[in-house]
Amino acid sequence: MRSLVLSAVVAGMLIACSSASADVGSSTVGTGVDSNTPGRAQDYRVTADATGQVDRLNVYLDKANTAAAVELGLYASKDSTHAANRLGRCVISAPVANAWNRCAMTGVAVASGGTYWLAILQPTGSDGTLQFRNRSSGQTYASSQVDSSDKPSLSQLPLAWSNGEDWGAQTASAYADLTPVSDPTPTPGPADYTPTHLTAVANSRGDVNLDWDDSADPKFQWFGVRRSTDRNSDMATWTRLAPNYTTSQAVDAGLPAGTYYYYVTERSTDGTISGRSNVAAVTIASPSPSPSPSPSPSPTPPPSSGGCPVATPNVADGPDPWGGCFPGPKTTGVPDGTTLTNYTGPCTITAANTVIDSKTVDCYLEIKAKNVVIRNSLINGHVWIDDPGPDYSFTIADSTVDAGPVDASHNDGNKAIGKSHFTAIRVETVRGVSGIFCEYDCTVQDSWIHGQDKDEGGAAHESGIRMGSGGASAGQKIIHSTIVCDAPNVAPDAGCSADLTGYGDFATIQNNTVANDLMAATTGGTCAYGGSTAGKPYPSGNNNVFKDNIFQRGRSGHCGVWYAIIDLNAGQRGNQWVNNRWDSGEVMPSNG
Repeated sequence: MRSLVLSAVVAGMLIACSSASADVGSSTVGTGVDSNTPGRAQDYRVTADATGQVDRLNVYLDKANTAAAVELGLYASKDSTHAANRLGRCVISAPVANAWNRCAMTGVAVASGGTYWLAILQPTGSDGTLQFRNRSSGQTYASSQVDSSDKPSLSQLPLAWSNGEDWGAQTASAYADLTPVSDPTPTPGPADYTPTHLTAVANSRGDVNLDWDDSADPKFQWFGVRRSTDRNSDMATWTRLAPNYTTSQAVDAGLPAGTYYYYVTERSTDGTISGRSNVAAVTIASPSPSPSPSPSPSPTPPPSSGGCPVATPNVADGPDPWGGCFPGPKTTGVPDGTTLTNYTGPCTITAANTVIDSKTVDCYLEIKAKNVVIRNSLINGHVWIDDPGPDYSFTIADSTVDAGPVDASHNDGNKAIGKSHFTAIRVETVRGVSGIFCEYDCTVQDSWIHGQDKDEGGAAHESGIRMGSGGASAGQKIIHSTIVCDAPNVAPDAGCSADLTGYGDFATIQNNTVANDLMAATTGGTCAYGGSTAGKPYPSGNNNVFKDNIFQRGRSGHCGVWYAIIDLNAGQRGNQWVNNRWDSGEVMPSNG
């Protein structure tokens, strides 16, 4: 009879082998979580740590994984950015969440130091959602295989890999190895209930409102919150807030002016303490500025209606849902009473730690230095870092930036602030075609973006803020700001696109957190784009989180003329739509 050759589609198979073993990939359980829609494969560049045999593929599935089947594959390498032919594959037919999962394939020889590629796929047509662990290093690509409708279509991993979109520096918690002589059934690893998506928002009274994701731990007991004024100090020594918190919100009240840093941990009933959450930073402004050399102005009278300058909720300078006030004309820009003097320094800043304070600047500030600070100033032009590569950075606070006119001679895209390695706090932007381009590693907080200029030439497409494409470890944060595009329409083609845009024209729109913002009713077609616009060169926006935002209803019943938000693809990894609401209080759907 013919000998039986076992195919590699075997779940949890144990193979005894006396050959030399090698590991190819990462056996570290990463803290990140990756996800792809069924039919979309993703490969990761890996290196063999020794010369030997591998006959098993391994992946760590997150606690949220519900995929009914997971296929793994090992590929040879064509070069440093391209996988070649498939060397082996196998299918995990009964995946276990929050655990290492393994399957057996026909043995393959690997060479020490050699480059290989590991691929992960949830086959098209299978149930559930694939969720696996990763970390931010290495290199990864999507597969290019799609059907006639441009949808992922793989029912199994291809014999030869073809790159699709470049998904940047990532390494999956996945590896190939040689099955031990005795290998017990995989058991779930330790649960990871580290709190996620911590945000911090300050109100005008010096209170900091903290919010983070609810716990999924069935043994949850309480959250602990810690604070420091020194980001680089030993985190174990940060001040612990009292009491123990049993909900995913906290208020740190009555703080003096300054910058504060927070993180959250969770305790389970069995005594387990989770890892630390992300660190959230917030700055509380002094209640009455004292510019020098002029005498300190008289304090502004306290606003009415619960501490906000305007009594109407969910408008600029009006009460927000979290006990503070949305930014507006009274709470952003150059503080009342500030005496401005003309700026006489260079327009291209090349000296590190430069400070521009209480100045009128009549030029375009190009930042080519580290730790530049601009505060209490009026900028007639823009503040800009164009290249994300060098170690340049700036912070702008309590300032107004006027980006200038838009007309037949000035409709080429001038924006007030952009586009890399910056923090903008309590800033007002006006005119130009857009207020802020937050492309790489930037934070916009407690700011008022409005007043884009009318283009009499009829050509400019305008917006409030444009989202970007930074890496997972240094993404973009747009927090507790009032954003509106309110430029009037001018025939044939000028006017607003949206309050918040993000198009995959030149790179994938990814790693944007949009939280606690007010999206004001706009003259544009929608208030927000989600980053996954079909037909663009990079349509697969990912890790874009919209959480706890307020959308105003315009005259059409939507926030924009036709929509509130479009092109947020919930099927793309990491995209989230959480507790966003209309200004009247109702929970808003992602197609509102």
